Amino acid sequence: KKSASKKLLWEIRCWWRPSCRYEMSAPEWIAASTQVQSVWKARSLKYGYLWWIIDEAEHSFAALGDGGNAIYVNPKDRIVIAVSSLFVPGVKDRIDFIKSEVEPLFK
Repeated sequence: KKSASKKLLWEIRCWWRPSCRYEMSAPEWIAASTQVQSVWKARSLKYGYLWWIIDEAEHSFAALGDGGNAIYVNPKDRIVIAVSSLFVPGVKDRIDFIKSEVEPLFK
């Protein structure tokens, strides 16, 4: 039985491929990659494998790319938000922006 977050990740990866049978990677990898594996102590940021853990309680996580790009996933509310942007030093944090301005539009 797949958890909601694992199922959502499979759906995100397979939505555009009708032939996709959820065989792209092991469910155990997805579960481990979206759980805390290490902590960047200087900023108290939690990290899985390639995903930053945003909120452990709601199991939200994000991929934060160089240059301001972000993919935010909130499996509990079935929300995925992608941001493509130009990085500008001193700009409001992307995750704060997503959680306070964008995500509420879908709840």
